[in-house]
Amino acid sequence: MLLRPPASAGKVQLGTHSFTFDHVYGSSASPSSSMFEDCVSPLVEGPFQGYNATFLAYGQTGSGKTYTMGTRFKDGYQTGVIRQSMAALFNKIESLQDQIEFQLHVSFIEDSLGGNNRIVMIACVSPADINAEETHNTLKRFWCDRMETTKELEHTLLQDFTDKELHELNKSLDTF
Repeated sequence: MLLRPPASAGKVQLGTHSFTFDHVYGSSASPSSSMFEDCVSPLVEGPFQGYNATFLAYGQTGSGKTYTMGTRFKDGYQTGVIRQSMAALFNKIESLQDQIEFQLHVSFIEDSLGGNNRIVMIACVSPADINAEETHNTLKRFWCDRMETTKELEHTLLQDFTDKELHELNKSLDTF
Protein backbone atom coordinates (compact mmCIF):
# COMPACT_ATOMS: atom_id res chain seq x y z
CA MET A 1 0.00 0.00 0.00
CA LEU A 2 1.39 3.36 -0.99
CA LEU A 3 0.30 6.43 0.94
CA ARG A 4 1.43 8.96 -1.69
CA PRO A 5 1.10 8.50 -5.43
CA PRO A 6 4.39 8.76 -7.30
CA ALA A 7 4.95 11.10 -10.23
CA SER A 8 4.24 8.43 -12.85
CA ALA A 9 0.93 6.66 -12.30
CA GLY A 10 1.15 2.91 -11.77
CA LYS A 11 4.92 2.71 -11.35
CA VAL A 12 7.56 3.44 -8.69
CA GLN A 13 11.23 3.63 -9.63
CA LEU A 14 13.80 3.00 -6.87
CA GLY A 15 17.28 3.09 -8.32
CA THR A 16 17.40 0.47 -11.04
CA HIS A 17 14.32 -1.35 -9.72
CA SER A 18 10.85 -0.66 -11.03
CA PHE A 19 7.67 -1.61 -9.15
CA THR A 20 4.16 -1.45 -10.58
CA PHE A 21 0.91 -1.11 -8.67
CA ASP A 22 -2.80 -0.91 -9.34
CA HIS A 23 -4.07 1.62 -6.82
CA VAL A 24 -2.98 4.04 -4.09
CA TYR A 25 -5.02 4.18 -0.90
CA GLY A 26 -4.62 7.51 0.87
CA SER A 27 -4.18 8.10 4.58
CA SER A 28 -7.29 10.27 4.96
CA ALA A 29 -10.66 8.96 6.19
CA SER A 30 -10.68 5.16 6.48
CA PRO A 31 -8.41 3.48 3.94
CA SER A 32 -9.67 0.07 5.02
CA SER A 33 -13.20 0.83 3.77
CA SER A 34 -12.03 1.49 0.22
CA MET A 35 -9.58 -1.39 0.39
CA PHE A 36 -12.30 -3.74 1.64
CA GLU A 37 -14.62 -2.84 -1.24
CA ASP A 38 -11.88 -3.04 -3.88
CA CYS A 39 -9.79 -5.98 -2.70
CA VAL A 40 -11.37 -8.03 0.07
CA SER A 41 -15.11 -8.02 -0.68
CA PRO A 42 -14.66 -10.09 -3.87
CA LEU A 43 -12.61 -12.60 -1.84
CA VAL A 44 -15.40 -12.93 0.72
CA GLU A 45 -17.74 -14.12 -2.04
CA GLY A 46 -15.27 -16.81 -3.20
CA PRO A 47 -15.93 -19.43 -0.49
CA PHE A 48 -19.62 -19.44 -1.42
CA GLN A 49 -18.59 -20.50 -4.92
CA GLY A 50 -16.21 -23.25 -3.75
CA TYR A 51 -12.96 -21.25 -3.66
CA ASN A 52 -10.51 -20.56 -0.85
CA ALA A 53 -9.71 -16.94 -0.07
CA THR A 54 -6.76 -15.24 1.65
CA PHE A 55 -5.97 -11.63 2.32
CA LEU A 56 -2.64 -10.68 3.76
CA ALA A 57 -0.98 -7.51 4.97
CA TYR A 58 2.77 -7.49 4.54
CA GLY A 59 5.27 -4.69 4.87
CA GLN A 60 7.73 -2.85 7.01
CA THR A 61 7.07 -1.88 10.62
CA GLY A 62 4.89 1.20 10.94
CA SER A 63 3.48 1.05 7.41
CA GLY A 64 -0.15 0.68 8.54
CA LYS A 65 -0.80 -3.06 8.32
CA THR A 66 -2.45 -3.41 11.73
CA TYR A 67 -4.39 -0.18 11.28
CA THR A 68 -5.74 -1.25 7.89
CA MET A 69 -6.53 -4.81 8.91
CA GLY A 70 -8.17 -3.37 12.03
CA THR A 71 -7.44 -6.08 14.56
CA ARG A 72 -8.86 -4.01 17.43
CA PHE A 73 -12.50 -4.74 18.21
CA LYS A 74 -12.99 -2.01 20.80
CA ASP A 75 -15.11 1.11 20.45
CA GLY A 76 -13.16 4.09 19.21
CA TYR A 77 -10.96 2.08 16.82
CA GLN A 78 -11.48 2.10 13.08
CA THR A 79 -13.23 -0.92 11.59
CA GLY A 80 -10.64 -2.76 9.56
CA VAL A 81 -10.89 -5.31 6.80
CA ILE A 82 -10.85 -8.29 9.20
CA ARG A 83 -13.96 -7.17 11.04
CA GLN A 84 -15.65 -6.12 7.80
CA SER A 85 -14.91 -9.47 6.16
CA MET A 86 -16.14 -11.46 9.16
CA ALA A 87 -19.36 -9.43 9.23
CA ALA A 88 -19.83 -10.00 5.49
CA LEU A 89 -19.22 -13.76 5.88
CA PHE A 90 -21.68 -14.15 8.74
CA ASN A 91 -24.30 -11.99 6.96
CA LYS A 92 -24.01 -14.13 3.83
CA ILE A 93 -24.23 -17.36 5.85
CA GLU A 94 -27.29 -16.06 7.68
CA SER A 95 -29.02 -15.13 4.42
CA LEU A 96 -28.36 -18.58 2.92
CA GLN A 97 -28.62 -20.86 5.95
CA ASP A 98 -32.08 -22.18 4.98
CA GLN A 99 -30.80 -23.20 1.54
CA ILE A 100 -27.27 -24.48 2.17
CA GLU A 101 -25.43 -26.32 4.96
CA PHE A 102 -22.13 -24.56 5.66
CA GLN A 103 -18.72 -25.86 6.66
CA LEU A 104 -16.61 -22.73 6.65
CA HIS A 105 -13.01 -22.60 7.90
CA VAL A 106 -11.51 -19.21 8.69
CA SER A 107 -7.95 -18.77 9.91
CA PHE A 108 -6.65 -15.56 11.36
CA ILE A 109 -3.18 -14.91 12.64
CA GLU A 110 -1.64 -11.80 14.04
CA ASP A 111 2.05 -12.35 14.39
CA SER A 112 4.32 -9.75 15.89
CA LEU A 113 7.70 -10.05 17.53
CA GLY A 114 7.66 -7.08 19.89
CA GLY A 115 6.15 -5.84 23.12
CA ASN A 116 3.43 -7.85 24.80
CA ASN A 117 2.02 -9.21 21.56
CA ARG A 118 0.71 -12.74 21.33
CA ILE A 119 0.08 -14.99 18.37
CA VAL A 120 -3.64 -15.58 18.09
CA MET A 121 -5.30 -17.83 15.56
CA ILE A 122 -9.01 -18.27 15.22
CA ALA A 123 -10.08 -21.27 13.24
CA CYS A 124 -12.99 -23.35 12.12
CA VAL A 125 -15.87 -20.92 12.17
CA SER A 126 -18.55 -23.56 11.86
CA PRO A 127 -21.45 -25.04 13.76
CA ALA A 128 -20.46 -28.52 12.54
CA ASP A 129 -18.48 -30.65 15.01
CA ILE A 130 -16.96 -32.68 12.17
CA ASN A 131 -14.45 -29.87 11.55
CA ALA A 132 -12.72 -30.15 14.92
CA GLU A 133 -10.11 -32.77 13.96
CA GLU A 134 -9.17 -31.09 10.69
CA THR A 135 -8.78 -27.78 12.45
CA HIS A 136 -6.66 -29.31 15.19
CA ASN A 137 -4.35 -31.05 12.72
CA THR A 138 -3.92 -27.93 10.62
CA LEU A 139 -3.41 -25.49 13.47
CA LYS A 140 -1.89 -27.74 16.12
CA ARG A 141 0.53 -25.15 17.53
CA PHE A 142 -1.89 -22.28 17.92
CA TRP A 143 -4.61 -21.37 20.35
CA CYS A 144 -7.92 -21.68 18.56
CA ASP A 145 -11.60 -21.60 19.33
CA ARG A 146 -14.91 -22.20 17.59
CA MET A 147 -17.42 -19.46 17.12
CA GLU A 148 -20.60 -18.88 15.18
CA THR A 149 -21.16 -15.12 15.37
CA THR A 150 -19.15 -11.93 15.06
CA LYS A 151 -19.90 -11.22 18.73
CA GLU A 152 -18.14 -14.47 19.69
CA LEU A 153 -15.26 -13.47 17.41
CA GLU A 154 -14.95 -10.08 19.11
CA HIS A 155 -15.07 -11.68 22.57
CA THR A 156 -12.35 -14.14 21.57
CA LEU A 157 -10.07 -11.44 20.16
CA LEU A 158 -10.47 -9.29 23.28
CA GLN A 159 -9.31 -12.04 25.63
CA ASP A 160 -5.96 -11.37 27.25
CA PHE A 161 -4.02 -14.54 27.98
CA THR A 162 -1.24 -14.71 30.53
CA ASP A 163 2.09 -16.38 29.77
CA LYS A 164 1.10 -19.22 32.12
CA GLU A 165 -2.20 -19.81 30.28
CA LEU A 166 -0.43 -19.84 26.90
CA HIS A 167 2.24 -22.23 28.23
CA GLU A 168 -0.40 -24.61 29.64
CA LEU A 169 -2.37 -24.54 26.40
CA ASN A 170 0.73 -25.22 24.30
CA LYS A 171 1.68 -28.08 26.65
CA SER A 172 -1.76 -29.66 26.28
CA LEU A 173 -1.52 -29.46 22.48
CA ASP A 174 1.84 -31.27 22.57
CA THR A 175 0.10 -34.39 23.91
CA PHE A 176 -1.70 -34.99 20.59
